[in-house]
Amino acid sequence: MITSAQVSAEVLGLHAFFQDWFRGSIPRTRDRFTRVATVWSPPFTLIDPHNEVHDADQLLTQTYRLHGAFTELRIEIRKIEITVHEDHALATAIYEEWHIDKTEIEGRLCSATLVSRGATAAGLAWLHIHESRVSPMQSAA
Repeated sequence: MITSAQVSAEVLGLHAFFQDWFRGSIPRTRDRFTRVATVWSPPFTLIDPHNEVHDADQLLTQTYRLHGAFTELRIEIRKIEITVHEDHALATAIYEEWHIDKTEIEGRLCSATLVSRGATAAGLAWLHIHESRVSPMQSAA
């Protein structure tokens, strides 16, 4: 049974992992990478801000390679809204994801669909993410 608190913790936790991974502040091992590999397993898909569709295997390979590539990256999650569906087996999260790296700032509006999956640490798996660009001016509105 999915709860809003569980989804919020997963969204924040996964992005904290990504920040640490991309900074290289955690070891580049398959064992550590299972944090993302178990929650982004097929049939997971992501549509990026360029409208390109990525499947789980593509995205996991790319993410693994980028370990330590952004040593000053900060990832902030803002304005998270969660809807848990009636059967409590599916949830949708809408949030802003901000990447701050030195003087560059990139914002994305994300919608994510998560399902109950007991084999993961949080009991959730990500089915789909759709990202679109957000400018800092749009976020202030």
